[in-house]
Amino acid sequence: MKFGRFLTLALACIAATPSPARVIRAKEVDWQVIRNAEPPGLGLRVELPKTTFYQGEIIPATLVFTNTGPLREIWTGTSDRSGRLPDMVFIATDEAGQRVADPLEWYRLRTFFSGGGADYAPLGEWRITLVANEWLRFDRPGRYTLFAASARPYETAGITKLVSDPVAITIAPLSQEDERRITTTAAREVELHDQWAQEAITTLRHLGTPASRAALLRLVAEPGSFDALAAFYTAPDPEEAAKVVLRAVRRGKLPLNQSVEDLYTTLKTASFYRSPWPTDPEAAKRHGEKLAAAYAAAKQEITRAGKPF
Repeated sequence: MKFGRFLTLALACIAATPSPARVIRAKEVDWQVIRNAEPPGLGLRVELPKTTFYQGEIIPATLVFTNTGPLREIWTGTSDRSGRLPDMVFIATDEAGQRVADPLEWYRLRTFFSGGGADYAPLGEWRITLVANEWLRFDRPGRYTLFAASARPYETAGITKLVSDPVAITIAPLSQEDERRITTTAAREVELHDQWAQEAITTLRHLGTPASRAALLRLVAEPGSFDALAAFYTAPDPEEAAKVVLRAVRRGKLPLNQSVEDLYTTLKTASFYRSPWPTDPEAAKRHGEKLAAAYAAAKQEITRAGKPF
């Protein structure tokens, strides 16, 4: 079967397949509805090390699950083979009540939840610390309200959804001088240690500036480089990020391999995932065919730009 036909059929199936019970999506979260349905004795709270972060700073958030009621269990996985944990989500709103962008929402629509190598355990109190930036991209300074939602606890009746109480945070502006200092320091670590400079790579990824992405560009061609790839997937404008990749390949600054090809074709077809997939079968089919054509055109363009090795 040709790839285009396969992609069309596969994506149509994805669009029509119900989500696993343990997956929770921000757009489906209504804080009050979930809070009203929470069983007595079961709770979730968010703990932050501070309440003011500069724009692009990593925000480590600890989720604390508590249970003082009947016996309940919780899945203890801390990672997922398909990427970001799908049974937890952070949501933030600005002072006008507008939700902060989820930088990986469109990319996650392309992947499946595959679970992790963990099991369920009795729930009394259980903690996990996550980087909230995985779910939140603060595009401007200001005051925000943040909360977490999760579909992780389990009881006989099934999965239970929880929401935490909201916490107030401030995103402070990052001066150009500080941005250059942070980027230069982290880029130097990456230059010295490549993909083993994980802390520096994570810093650059979430800093989310053109300069920080440029510092990670050469890593996108290396194995195990998801954080470097994610710096481009989470860019506010995937089309502009795609141009950066194409230009680097054309100039011989980035070797063309499967990882680079996948990055480019994914960025070039991002618009198909960033807009709702049609529910009408015929419209969904046409949408899938357009996606397949856009993918083929992007693949041809990046192939022409450089010689695979």
